[in-house]
Amino acid sequence: MKDAASATALLVARGVAFHSTHPRFRHLVPEEAGDLTRRFVAAAGYRVRSGASFLDRALNAVQERVSVPGIALHYVLRKRAIEELVRAAIADGYRQLVILGAGLDTLGLRLARERAVRTVIEIDHPATQRMKREVARDVSHRIELLPVDFTRESLSSALGRCAAYRAHEPAVFVAEAVLLYLDEAVVREVFAQLRSRTEKTRLLFTFFEPRSRAGINFQNATRFADLWLERVGEPARWAIAPESVRAFVEQQGFTLVHLLRDAEYQRRWVDAYVPLARGEHIAVAERIP
Repeated sequence: MKDAASATALLVARGVAFHSTHPRFRHLVPEEAGDLTRRFVAAAGYRVRSGASFLDRALNAVQERVSVPGIALHYVLRKRAIEELVRAAIADGYRQLVILGAGLDTLGLRLARERAVRTVIEIDHPATQRMKREVARDVSHRIELLPVDFTRESLSSALGRCAAYRAHEPAVFVAEAVLLYLDEAVVREVFAQLRSRTEKTRLLFTFFEPRSRAGINFQNATRFADLWLERVGEPARWAIAPESVRAFVEQQGFTLVHLLRDAEYQRRWVDAYVPLARGEHIAVAERIP
């Protein structure tokens, strides 16, 4: 297991922090989320780029041109859509939230502070969780940070040793940019373990669609972006065509509740001429025993 926070978790956090001060897009990042994320980035030793700075905006544009155009804003919009879906699940009676591969996301922390849910459990590797615990001491005690190495332990086993987890209560699970880094056999195993629950279960997950060239990544990712993921040891491994998701989910014993394609949730908040990363979609599956 790595002894440093995930490279992709930090990449996402830096993108959210940048847009939290951007004059055109900062309204898309909740104020508390922006504050926490900027603190995470600084704690990791990175300079926090300011969306209000012309120089930082130019630097961000150059970097995205050679990697994935519009990727940082995509992160913001993806999180905005997922937060709406989670809050809708809470309104439907799901009061237990389990976030797989939570990284440096702030949704669990904020929902716990609001007391919107009874239980928040975040599952990730210890290095990322150490940073979250140290930086967000004022709120991290409200959630259960469960360290797990999925190469050595199953999801069911990890939850079984978590005192906060209630196996016989409804639970919503979030896998934002998580399943796409697993082999398909492992993805199926995650569904199987969730299927074994005796109470209703809702799973929100993102996925890549296949692309015409080799490798799994955003549709408009450059070769440099592919090489970067290989270099940091975090290449994507699973992709599925959006039109195949319903059948896949049903094979796992779940019902597809929502399927939000990238343009559907991105363009709710951003004009069509703004460049954005393409090819990552959001699905919501549910099982009611």
